Amino acid sequence: LPIFQSQSEVLAEHFGDFFLAEIIENADDNNKQLVAVVDNKAVGLLSASTDIDVATLGACFELEPFGNLLKGGATEGTVPSEQPADAPAAAPAPAAFAAEEVAVESNCMAVTLFCLDAQHESRAADFFAAMFQLWPDKEYCVVTAPPTVQRAAFLDAFVSIPPKAGSTFAHTLYLLHRDALLAPSSLSVRRYDPSLHAEGAAALVGDVSSFATDADTKMEDNPPTAAFVAVMNEQVVAVVDLSRKGASTDAIDWYKANYDIEAYVPFERHRARAQAVLTDMVVNPIFGTFGRYVLKEAMRLYAKTLLYHEAPSSDVVPLHVLETLVPVPARWRATPTPGL
Repeated sequence: LPIFQSQSEVLAEHFGDFFLAEIIENADDNNKQLVAVVDNKAVGLLSASTDIDVATLGACFELEPFGNLLKGGATEGTVPSEQPADAPAAAPAPAAFAAEEVAVESNCMAVTLFCLDAQHESRAADFFAAMFQLWPDKEYCVVTAPPTVQRAAFLDAFVSIPPKAGSTFAHTLYLLHRDALLAPSSLSVRRYDPSLHAEGAAALVGDVSSFATDADTKMEDNPPTAAFVAVMNEQVVAVVDLSRKGASTDAIDWYKANYDIEAYVPFERHRARAQAVLTDMVVNPIFGTFGRYVLKEAMRLYAKTLLYHEAPSSDVVPLHVLETLVPVPARWRATPTPGL
């Protein structure tokens, strides 16, 4: 209770001084709690429920890539699961609960209450490994939180789901797949090998014929193009395609002349051969939070310190590019008025 009181001033005010006892007393097959213990002292609590109105969430958020959180849904690029190791616990805010029994079987659980002592925030992900063990038939965990509050640290493992056009759902939806818990120790980034990765990469990006163009050139020889894949349990979950062709000395000079790029990049620290263009990047949405890590590893393998991505204003820029790269404004140019 002291942990809750230090992190929220409204719980006891709204739900009474015995709300924790009431939550624990009402535990059943659909509502369960986990406690994190250090030296025989409780340092955190997670309460979760499978009584969720999945239909409402599906109507308000873009959940199609996740099978609409239904059993048998067409989940995009799921990975064969390995059961996470036993661990303590952590999680957060309100979710959408069903007032009536839902006709279809959901494939998720919702965190309804969460707190964790600040000294142990870095172990928050361990809570979810234990939570998935309580419901081994569920693949997803969801959390909703007001968009006006600061994002909690434990939500770093969750993917933020964009709302559908016209949605009036008041909270932001966050989602975690059980396989994402394994990514920190099992996700690896490798150079694209046509004989090993063609099928998996094609499932994400479609045409992969261009990826093999310079696949036989050694990295030490700085190939003109290089593709990379992120692999999880031998399944491709992300693809990154980089090219030096658009980062020649002339191209870099053109960028400098037309964009205020020198305000962001100290070019004396970046050799021309260490610069490249990001031509394509696709990440399985389950592993969306690892997009920055995948790109960083691709740059390390390709020995690149600076990346560019250029797109017409009418194009839709990939989400991972928006989240990872810095937008650079065009240079302002004086336009003479005719006749003056």
